[in-house]
Amino acid sequence: MYLKKLKIILHYKFFYLILIIITILSCIYNTKLKKYSSLYKTSNLEITGKIIDVTKKDGYYSFILKEKQKILCFYYIDDLDIDYGDIVTVIGMPKKLSNTTVMGGFNYKEYLYNNKIYTLMDVSKIIVKNKNNNILYLVKNTLLNRADNSVKANIYIKAMIFGKNQIDSQFRTIYKNIGINHLFSISGIHLSIFCSCLLFILRKLKCDSFVKSIIISLFVFYYMFITNYQPSILRSGTFLIINRINKLLKLDISSFKTLIITICIIVLLNPFIVYNIGFIFSSCISIFLIYYKDLINGSYIEKSIKVSLIVFLCSFPIMIYYFYEVNILSFIYNLFLIPYVSIIILPLCILCLMFPLFKIILLFFINILETICLFFNNINSIIIMGRCSLILIIIYYLVFIFSLNKIKKKKYKYIGLICIMLALFYNYNYFFNRNYILMLDVGQGDSILFNIDNKVILMDTGVKLNKDSNVLNTTLKYYGIKKIDYVILSHGDYDHMGEAINLVENFKVEKVIFNCGEFNDLEQELIKVLDNKKIPY
Repeated sequence: MYLKKLKIILHYKFFYLILIIITILSCIYNTKLKKYSSLYKTSNLEITGKIIDVTKKDGYYSFILKEKQKILCFYYIDDLDIDYGDIVTVIGMPKKLSNTTVMGGFNYKEYLYNNKIYTLMDVSKIIVKNKNNNILYLVKNTLLNRADNSVKANIYIKAMIFGKNQIDSQFRTIYKNIGINHLFSISGIHLSIFCSCLLFILRKLKCDSFVKSIIISLFVFYYMFITNYQPSILRSGTFLIINRINKLLKLDISSFKTLIITICIIVLLNPFIVYNIGFIFSSCISIFLIYYKDLINGSYIEKSIKVSLIVFLCSFPIMIYYFYEVNILSFIYNLFLIPYVSIIILPLCILCLMFPLFKIILLFFINILETICLFFNNINSIIIMGRCSLILIIIYYLVFIFSLNKIKKKKYKYIGLICIMLALFYNYNYFFNRNYILMLDVGQGDSILFNIDNKVILMDTGVKLNKDSNVLNTTLKYYGIKKIDYVILSHGDYDHMGEAINLVENFKVEKVIFNCGEFNDLEQELIKVLDNKKIPY
């Protein structure tokens, strides 16, 4: 009787509208109206809690301690015997969090706030109170410790299976540039492969549907636990479990409705997840692939091309909004590299976790992957778009949905509407240009950007503050600047022109103006690059 009522409710369209409205209102209240802050206000902290995440880096450990709130701790030591689930006491000083001063730059404070971390701490002493002997944690720690960071193969194993991406920064940048970085963040693809292997074994054992559903659901729950409930795997895992329940109880809910229920449940439980890029990408792509699955037909190659195109077009505005640029050939690269990573690299990572002897084979295929990606990266197919307005993104999705609905009815001329929207994105910052002068925060040194009537002048370049950030590149891309008319260098000191070579190699520069007098070594090095690129100075 109750099952019949549930089935009626879940097939009632108004139910989903109410669920979506409640989810949106809850999200707005919890993330915008309700404010959170650190409970730890003193200058000297001594806190006892459970370690819920730990990462070893060069010369230090970073770990998240859970007491009343989560605390991100840094302990500068080469070797430390701590694992997931351990109860420890830490003594140290809180670190001050500040917002980014780079327009369009990564806001670390906001990122931590959205992950419910309001306190950073430099640890001076750590005392292990209790090593966790829980079987769930023991298995998790054993698996993670088998893939330490000593060799390249282990780094890829951690990224592909556990979602701890510590791949070399050079190749992380390359994977991002060619649009395949999602392959090294665990997602629905990875979980589908794991569950398919498990389902194959269960079928061979001739288990009935109920037993298969229970075993697969338990596996998914434990895998989410191992990967620290990362948003993309949380979305795909929850969807899979709800889908198994749907089939088991014969509720006959469509995959699209199941996905709506999944997203709403996750957002209601953790409203801040809507700010996670992985969750946004995963949810958006899943919605379009499931809703427009009728368009994905034909041979294997045709299906692959259609999936890759839909994924590219539906994720395009998100890419522009967060990264300000897009690789227009990324959907082609994905056609080749998704099967390569899914069929070769990922299974080998699983095999090597159990049998380390095979790591030499994995390393061979990783080197092939890196060589291919280096080649693709040398093809200049990245287009700078700049940050666009949310209104334009909403219009794009309305036009995109309208066009796909028409294409489903064989009205292919509506592809032109999508092309018009893509052109509007490309020219957005040109049409809606405003004059401005920006003094960029480059630490020591200067950099001033002028944009007057779509003429761009850059006075000095500053220097990269650290290996993972570039103030100049980020700001130029944020404003959609593709060409710099004049680069003026006041003098040849490194803190005033240290990024000049990187600038002319990544942006179109019309002319460079030096100060009078003799050229120093740094200026002469830049002049060699200018001569090679035939840039007047």
